[in-house]
Amino acid sequence: MNSFKSMRNAIKSITICIWLSASFSQLQGQTLNKQKLDSLFDRLSADNQAMGTFAIAKNGNVLYSRSIGYSLISGDKKIKNDANTQFMIGSVSKMFTATMIFQLIDEHKLSLDTKLSKYFPKIPAASEITIGTLLSHKSGLFDFVNDISDRSFLTKPQSRSKILSYIQYGQRHFAPNTDQLYSNSGYLLLASIIEKITKQKYSQQLQERICKRLNLTKTFSPTARNLGTTKSYYFNGTWNEIADLYPPNITGVGDIVSTPTEMIVFIDALFNDKLISSKSVNMMKKSAGPAHGMGLMKVPFGEKLGYGHGGDTYGTHSLVASFEKDSLTLAFSDNGENYPHNDIAIAMLSIYFNQPFTMPDFCELNYTAAQLGAYSGRYASEQIPLEITVTQKDNKLSAQAAGQSSFPLKSSEKNKFHFRSANLELEFNPEKGEMLLKQHGKSYLYHKETKK
Repeated sequence: MNSFKSMRNAIKSITICIWLSASFSQLQGQTLNKQKLDSLFDRLSADNQAMGTFAIAKNGNVLYSRSIGYSLISGDKKIKNDANTQFMIGSVSKMFTATMIFQLIDEHKLSLDTKLSKYFPKIPAASEITIGTLLSHKSGLFDFVNDISDRSFLTKPQSRSKILSYIQYGQRHFAPNTDQLYSNSGYLLLASIIEKITKQKYSQQLQERICKRLNLTKTFSPTARNLGTTKSYYFNGTWNEIADLYPPNITGVGDIVSTPTEMIVFIDALFNDKLISSKSVNMMKKSAGPAHGMGLMKVPFGEKLGYGHGGDTYGTHSLVASFEKDSLTLAFSDNGENYPHNDIAIAMLSIYFNQPFTMPDFCELNYTAAQLGAYSGRYASEQIPLEITVTQKDNKLSAQAAGQSSFPLKSSEKNKFHFRSANLELEFNPEKGEMLLKQHGKSYLYHKETKK
């Protein structure tokens, strides 16, 4: 996936985004500072930085929950988000899929060594791919989400057979079990295997195996008849709806609809051996890494270590993580963001553990037209083959990468502009005609093209 695609309407693929960090020598939980959490979300809401629901639980009991923004914006009609708003939780769905696979393993209907060829013999190298391979993202198969160039393909209804044909005929990344690469295709195959073994739809199995057992009344796998009602948005002066993924296209991969509260109930039950055996839970944890695992990933925060999963659709962003030694669970789903959700998670944990934390300042510097004119122009880089055009209008600056939509830039420090929803910063040096683009820990030096 082109690294600049994340700038486009702040939409991302169904992948995990758990990069929490803290440099605290000691992390000690005290009485939860709800007032400080309220101040955080008041700021995020007032400046249109996020929309969603955010929750913190202790021993499975919700201590704090806050909803901001709207689940639906249609003209003058606006429906506010609340604790019962249901969001598409993206790749958090993979935790549910992996749990059901381990249930089948506990029932001796499947094993980690079962070959994919038993169920899908036409998939490339199916005899070398096992259930364990799929769970661990080691299949090397073509990724039907991230490897397809037409992002609109999955926003429209597609047949399962058509999607499977992409996986079957698409170019593989590597031979099975020789490397590891996050794979949405692997989990679509796992969801399909659940259906083949049980002879029921994934949505039915989710209800029988998890939702009914835990009384999760707001969690379900969407079908064509019930897609859910919450919309996702990007902000460009106003909130605009995003054409999000069509849920049945990504069954078991990123389709599940839920609430932060019910995600907390689910992960608490999972880690208390209420859904699968302790042996299976330990296997899920043992396999977990910062970006891969058998349905779980590590969520580090300073010296603390949690386990969970995150997920992004084209417009929603979710995370559920359990820090068992502290009996703490963090969960959220947003359906619109300017301020990065990873930073929101760090803020919530910092406040919970009573650690130093500076409230985000969304005050914007004002520039004259002449000052903005010094930044405007077309920029090119020798490090990445993508031109960026910076323009000004009504004393506001915006940027547009070649072939992509324009996005607004804001500044809170001289010569530095940001587009927070894409974790993007542009730092200008007008005297040298340079622009340094920073995104996801990487930097690219651009030079302003001179007019001929």
